[in-house]
Amino acid sequence: MLKKIIFIGDLPPPITGQSVAFSYIKEIVNIDGRNLIINTQKYKIQLFNYFQTLTILPLTILFSSYNTIYFIGSRSKLGFLRQLPFLAIAVLKRIRLINHLHGADFKEFHKKAGILKSIIESIYNNVDTSIVLLEEMKDQFIAFPKMIL
Repeated sequence: MLKKIIFIGDLPPPITGQSVAFSYIKEIVNIDGRNLIINTQKYKIQLFNYFQTLTILPLTILFSSYNTIYFIGSRSKLGFLRQLPFLAIAVLKRIRLINHLHGADFKEFHKKAGILKSIIESIYNNVDTSIVLLEEMKDQFIAFPKMIL
């Protein structure tokens, strides 16, 4: 069986390191069309982007046969809440999760998450792999040893 992957991230505009990296991934991974690319900044009106991420994306994951999800993990409370519905469904369906960290502030975000901390931990304890840009960034996930290769 061919693996089918959902790639979730921001495509330019705006041009950021994260959106440029995701655009490269988009070009490489969808040559045969079997993978699904979700641009979380598709619409100019931010409300539509939130609607897509909070409703359409979780439903897509719930009713699809994709077996892996690649996502760019958020490092803010609002961003995490926006990702929570699709991540929770992925965890419940036991879909393989690959997190790509862009930035060196996840550890601080996790530490200061307040009432969200236990929810973050329950989700990130189910992330299978994390990609970091530099070896030194592995310490961002020190609380989640399963994620670091």
